[in-house]
Amino acid sequence: MKKIVTILSVLMVMLSFAGCTAPMSKEAAINELKQKNTTMFTASNIYGGMAPDGDYLHSTSYEIMYDGTVNIKYSFSVSGDTYVSTTISDDDYAEIYFRSVKAAKENDFENYYIDGFDGGIWTITFYDPDTSNPTQLLSGAVARGNETLDTYFSILKKLSDQAQ
Repeated sequence: MKKIVTILSVLMVMLSFAGCTAPMSKEAAINELKQKNTTMFTASNIYGGMAPDGDYLHSTSYEIMYDGTVNIKYSFSVSGDTYVSTTISDDDYAEIYFRSVKAAKENDFENYYIDGFDGGIWTITFYDPDTSNPTQLLSGAVARGNETLDTYFSILKKLSDQAQ
């Protein structure tokens, strides 16, 4: 019995020296990320197709900051730019962040190619807080049906609706 207690004690000491810690919860990770005062994610869309007469929406740009602030710019053909701001929910924040980390790490859109497209030309960029170089995840036409892109677009639409 003494041997077992001694072995367990030695193992516990070794683990404490190795710096083992419990994994951080999603909520704790998000709270830590929100301490950063930089851009996390940008997406911009230049609308394609026939341009109507008059004042029409030409492009939309989204900037999601690490602190949870979202800045949206709507560019109109005649009246110019309109800016609005909102905040992103923690669930949507986590979706954008974790999907972007995965997409950047695994180069998810490297071979993304479509024949037709829905809704113009998109540029999507992720800014990893641990590096100074942004990762352009996608630039080009998109079609619905890609899970990550559909998630991005759903969240961006929600943010746009919320900001107005």
